Order: sequence, then structure tokens, then C-alpha cells
Amino acid sequence: TAFSQSLWRWGIKCGANFSFSNVKLSDNKITAGVRPGFFGGGLLEFSPGDSDSHIKLQLEVMYNDMTVNYPGKTLNVGVQKDKINLRQISVPLLMKIVVTTPLTINIGPTFNTNIGGKQTLEKSGGNLSIDYNTDNYKSFQFGGVIGATYNLYKNFFVDARYNKQFGHANNMNDGKLGFQYLNDGKVRWDDVQVEIGYLF
Repeated sequence: TAFSQSLWRWGIKCGANFSFSNVKLSDNKITAGVRPGFFGGGLLEFSPGDSDSHIKLQLEVMYNDMTVNYPGKTLNVGVQKDKINLRQISVPLLMKIVVTTPLTINIGPTFNTNIGGKQTLEKSGGNLSIDYNTDNYKSFQFGGVIGATYNLYKNFFVDARYNKQFGHANNMNDGKLGFQYLNDGKVRWDDVQVEIGYLF
């Protein structure tokens, strides 16, 4: 079976993420609209004791590309839509609890390095794109993951998870965001991920 081949296994995975974000301003909080993004990477699974262990450990390294839409008219006159993108290298370290042979529950911390992003302002006179780097984003964010994996035919599996990121993603410079038209606020970012993968 997929759980009884070796103590160490490695795999690849990719899928879609659906990001949730809000910016907390001094006098209110604005929630962004959900947009799909993508992610992909590799994993290393370890079965302590023996290959049939009911507790497994899994280390992943993922590239995560997330985008949300803020309603521009609530943030700045003349902006119809404010699209913000965040790119990360994420390293989840998960404990996998075997519920049945094909099903595991997964939980653990995730270590996220923000590597850049983009803001696109949709305006009546034309769009404006602004590239961002670690001057605008925090370089590191700690988070937590909870989800489940179901093993399909042979070594293929599907996975769904909620990824919670703690703290705000943006750097605050003298009380200001690194983003245009989003001043005096803290941007928080979470996402739901749905994926397919293969274990070797």
C-alpha cells in the first residue's frame, strides 16, 4: 500500500490556493475578495519506527503565489480595483495522523519567506502596476497548517488544507504601509489550498 513501502519517501505536488486577506486601518477593517492562485513544490515523508507507523512526519518546500482583490473605491478615489499579489517560499513541517489506510489528518507549523509581489491598480485612465520586494513585505512570517490527505490510486494523492499566517505581511515604515493607497494599515493573509501529488 501507499503507507508500507519505506521509512523515507519523497514526492511532488501542485495545486490551487484561494487567498483571504484584510487590511486593518486606524478606523476600520477592509476585506479583500478571494482570488485563485497556484503553488507547487516537493516533500519528504518519514515514518518513525516502521513504515506502517500511524504517525508520520512530512517536510515540504513550496513556491506559493497568492493574489487578492481589494475594492479600490473604498481605499482611494479613482481606483476601481486594487489587486495585490504576494509570492512566498513556504516550508511546512507536518505531523500526519493516519485515520485509515488512505486518509491522514495533517497539522503543524509553516515557515514562510516573502520574496516579492505586485500591486495592480485598475483606474479609469488605465492600469498601474507596481512591483514589490522585501522592502514592502516582511521577509519572514510564521504560520500554521491543518488539513487532510487522501491517497488515491497507487501513489497519487489529493490534499486540502487551511494555511493560517500570523501577524501582518507588510512592512510598516513610519506608520505607513509599503503599498500605494493603503496607508496606516496592516495586511493579513491566509489561504486554502487544494492539491494533487505523487509519492515515489
